[in-house]
Amino acid sequence: MVHDECTDVEGSGRLMESRRVGGRGAVCETQHLPDANAKTTLQPEASWETACPTIQAPGCPEMPPGAPDSLPPTAALQQTVTPTNSLRFLSVLGFPAEIHLFGVLLAILGNLVISISLNIQKYSHLQLAQQEHPRPYFKSVLWWGGVLLMAVGETGNFAAYGFAPITLIAPLGCVSVTGSAIISVTFLKDNLRASDLLGMTLAFAGTYLLVNFAPNITQAISARTVQYYFVGWQFLIYVIFEILIFCILLYFYKRKGMKHMVILLTLVALLASLTVISVKAVSGMITFSMTDKMQLTYPIFYIMFIIMIASCVFQVKFLNQATKLYNTTRVVPVNHIFFTISAIIAGIIFYQEFLGAAFLTVFIYLFGCFLSFLGVFLVTRNREKEHLQQSYIDFGNIPGKQMLDKIQPDSNSLSYGTLPDGSDSTNSQSGEKKEV
Repeated sequence: MVHDECTDVEGSGRLMESRRVGGRGAVCETQHLPDANAKTTLQPEASWETACPTIQAPGCPEMPPGAPDSLPPTAALQQTVTPTNSLRFLSVLGFPAEIHLFGVLLAILGNLVISISLNIQKYSHLQLAQQEHPRPYFKSVLWWGGVLLMAVGETGNFAAYGFAPITLIAPLGCVSVTGSAIISVTFLKDNLRASDLLGMTLAFAGTYLLVNFAPNITQAISARTVQYYFVGWQFLIYVIFEILIFCILLYFYKRKGMKHMVILLTLVALLASLTVISVKAVSGMITFSMTDKMQLTYPIFYIMFIIMIASCVFQVKFLNQATKLYNTTRVVPVNHIFFTISAIIAGIIFYQEFLGAAFLTVFIYLFGCFLSFLGVFLVTRNREKEHLQQSYIDFGNIPGKQMLDKIQPDSNSLSYGTLPDGSDSTNSQSGEKKEV
């Protein structure tokens, strides 16, 4: 981009700053002119697409009939997008010029609210378990309060994708895990282990690196931009490859009965990549509609909305199946790692978020992801085993009753639910009645 001076335009007697874009000609801009009514004049070699390569910039002429209202950013302009009305609107509200930091704040607050909601729901379950006649949890006001807070937190995460890149928002899910551990120690009186402190420290360090070395782009997501990316060859190849892997894993899961945790969570991750792409598209178009031009009339908005809902439903289905078959302390860290990796790949391929990034920046970003993964693993490691209550009654501790065996063996053994001699509970009860 070469800067020079424009000649006198329309006899105004003032000089204006100009720039050359891609060698196609000088494009005069009027932001430095004192006259607010002055209009931009394009040189003969320039075109509307040259003047406004990404979005309709302030001072640009009106769009010609049939011209797209938003074109995809190029590599040279992706790091410095011309401010739109939406960016100026947020600046008026007091937000910094780096709007992606506002998205980071929304994501962190949303994840913290989610962690609070999970602990409230856990506390309500503990209260109901202590009652003599426990009622269903869905009749508890406290439990519904936790559900409401979770909805607020998820809304914050949803809105964050409209202001910041996927590669910045997705790894911040570690804040929810570490925040939940801190809150459970404070309010639920859980034990604070040395691994918890180490895991929280690593997660916070990784979050700091992620925020500072993630792609620093401010990209306005309009319907035309999403349409361009949606039919791009990179995304088409990625979708075909993802569908093939999904079908192969689904075949082994359904037909062969292979229900390994890695298979289930890989299915979740493949669906999650479509979820984050559609969430950012829907959130970005809603944000663009609120601050600039209406985008909800385009069919691509509803296509992305349907993809978002469908992928979320099937994602929850496979995730619930994994939590039923395996311990939560194993599912949570692996799911966080798989989800973050799939989201990062989706952001790189669909929205080209690392386009033109330096190698050192990418390396430090990946190192931050590794620290957050390790922190989540340390926080969740063996945590649930510490809270397992005794699953049987030891009659040896009851005065006047002497028995050598327990009424039920260890819950992890194959004979759980039966007596040690292999007889069922009905026969044992009838035999005890005869003895009496």
